[in-house]
Amino acid sequence: MAQKSKKSVFGKVKDTLLKPRYASRHTRKMASDLSSMREAQMQLYTQIDILSGIATSTDDADGNRFPEKKIAVDAIYEKYENKATWGCQLVQRIVNQRKSLVMPYGVKPQKSALAAAKGWDVSEEMEYIQRFLDFNDFQEGREDDFSRYSELEGQLLSTMIWEDQADGLTGLPRVRRFSWRDHQYVIATDPMDPDKIVGVTWNDPSTSEEESFDLNSESSGYDYMNYVAFNDVNLIGMPTIAYVLNECENLHKSLSGWRKTNSFFAKLTPFFKAETWEESKQIFEYLKASGWKLGMAFAGRGMEMVGPTVAVAQMYYEEIKTNAQMISGSTGVPIHYLGFADVLSNRSTADSLTEPMAVIALTDMVKWRGFYERLFDLAIFMRNKHLNKKLKQGAIKPQLIPVTDRQFERLTTFWLPAAKENLISTDLFVEQIPDIDSEKELQRQRGAAFQQNAQRLEGLFGEEEVDQELSENE
Repeated sequence: MAQKSKKSVFGKVKDTLLKPRYASRHTRKMASDLSSMREAQMQLYTQIDILSGIATSTDDADGNRFPEKKIAVDAIYEKYENKATWGCQLVQRIVNQRKSLVMPYGVKPQKSALAAAKGWDVSEEMEYIQRFLDFNDFQEGREDDFSRYSELEGQLLSTMIWEDQADGLTGLPRVRRFSWRDHQYVIATDPMDPDKIVGVTWNDPSTSEEESFDLNSESSGYDYMNYVAFNDVNLIGMPTIAYVLNECENLHKSLSGWRKTNSFFAKLTPFFKAETWEESKQIFEYLKASGWKLGMAFAGRGMEMVGPTVAVAQMYYEEIKTNAQMISGSTGVPIHYLGFADVLSNRSTADSLTEPMAVIALTDMVKWRGFYERLFDLAIFMRNKHLNKKLKQGAIKPQLIPVTDRQFERLTTFWLPAAKENLISTDLFVEQIPDIDSEKELQRQRGAAFQQNAQRLEGLFGEEEVDQELSENE
């Protein structure tokens, strides 16, 4: 009996087209084969995803996953508090790095240019503002907290309420932070002047009812408010790190994928090749039932030992480095602060990488200086309202000095030579030195200079004659 020859694929297609009675059967068989191939293909994709440790998503993998401020702020808080799956370490490091650059020495009061020009004695104003700062813990890290929350929320709103028995001496204003994440408040502005703030509105989380308080009104228990926003549009701030949350997550995922690839292929992994996808599926199911896991063996067609190529590791590294560069460029944090010290191959590169950080820190510092200047004026205004003796508004301003290598370089290359040549005053030079109370230092210098001059005069004219001359001048 002659053996029946197996028809080719072309023959099956020809029978399907020319012999209608075969169409239904062959069509169903081809559809079944196609379905099996698609299922096997998806299994292969799933295996690749498990190898990389990252689930493939076609919804918004290439887009902005944080398009709204609430979504971004919630994600930043979760990452900063180490509650998120991806990007926690990077977000915490960048937030802490940025907030420490703005006020490394805290907030210090100093005599304003207006007070110096008018020759005001600001000793009482200075003493009051110092007490105000101590009462509100601004010498114990409160300004650091304000800076940190502004990085988390993109803005900061503070309210002030008067307390009669504040520090046991006199009344002082109590400063409170009003959280955007908790209240999602909206800044109300003057319709005729969009930059003029007149109040705040928000929805109470417990009652869902809209509440508000007006500027310079005590109707809601608050006297005054102070506000600062960063990256703002229409006074709505946005955290700087919100613009690179995608990159922070992607970088972390790439690191995880790199590590899992190394873990799976730490030893050569057997790969079983089968003749058909159906046999491959059977082998795969058998491996699973036997207790094998992906990374221990793979099933395909045939059998060989497989491992990662150098190109795989290089692709991971390039993706990580690219994300790090984008994060550094957006936040101003130098890339070597993120762990990429290899970019410091020469001194000029290392110096130039600190420039964006210094520029961004100085830009933010300008806004913080305005915030604390308004805070000082409001504190004096509230004191004048509740106590009898009036103090002068505008007499005290905040001193915020950055700490960078370039700051000290400018001190030695410009400010010091200019002071030696009497091109600038000693007062101006002393004000540029970080973490120095310029007023006290100048008083010490004047006192020391007076003593030295007195000793020189005593050597020339005698002690009695000098004392007589000084008493007459007094």
